[in-house]
Amino acid sequence: SEIKGVLSSAMLLCASKPSPFEVDLLQAPADSALGERILASFCSETAAPTPDPILNPKKKIFEKIAKSMSTDDKCVAMYKGQPLVTSAGACYSTLLASANIS
Repeated sequence: SEIKGVLSSAMLLCASKPSPFEVDLLQAPADSALGERILASFCSETAAPTPDPILNPKKKIFEKIAKSMSTDDKCVAMYKGQPLVTSAGACYSTLLASANIS
């Protein structure tokens, strides 16, 4: 999709809590390369499936995956209990522990 006329292939992930409503953009480690894939720690880059070029909104793929994503008690982003990582380490929220990720 386009953001202000510029084609964007990125996705932003945020940690959030409903009451009081709080949102925090997830952070990748500072040494991560721009555009690097974020994977669950149990998945290697070579074994990771090839991403779909476009997600079909009717299949609600992200919505199904998001149900298994949250931050842990140390604000680390998790998928099915495993950290979401880049080659430089785990992604994290700077503010929200035990929060949903969307």
